[in-house]
Amino acid sequence: FAKENNIDLVTVLPSFVIGPSLSHELCTTASDILGLLQGDTDRFTSYGRMGYVHIDDVARSHILVYETPEARGRYLCSSVVLDNNELVGLLTKQFPVFPIPRRLSNPYGKQAYQLNTSKLQGLGLKFKGVQEMFNDCVESLKAQGHLLECPL
Repeated sequence: FAKENNIDLVTVLPSFVIGPSLSHELCTTASDILGLLQGDTDRFTSYGRMGYVHIDDVARSHILVYETPEARGRYLCSSVVLDNNELVGLLTKQFPVFPIPRRLSNPYGKQAYQLNTSKLQGLGLKFKGVQEMFNDCVESLKAQGHLLECPL
């Protein structure tokens, strides 16, 4: 539609956005992460395998495509794709003081997809790593009083 009507339209399509929050109110993502850190698996069990991206990368992606005259179309924005058990494996190592479950059930079975972010990377975007995005999220949850420093 945009091309046929000579509309210059560029979209950034982020995956599950992780990182610090400006608002003291918990958004759905922060609430889901908080629940997982407290041992609540209900929400994550339904997710299966999915992409994760740092909020800073989403913001930088929007600026990058805005400032790049050649940018066209859709840009997938995701740092990493993990299944539930890969995620909890990383989180239990990174945050051993929290009662994060060791395994989560996966109602979807084995999924093996990745997200192609080569368009954004081709514009020069370098994604932050999964450890940094979750560390920033946890630090934000602590700073805002949603998460105790040592829950055990």
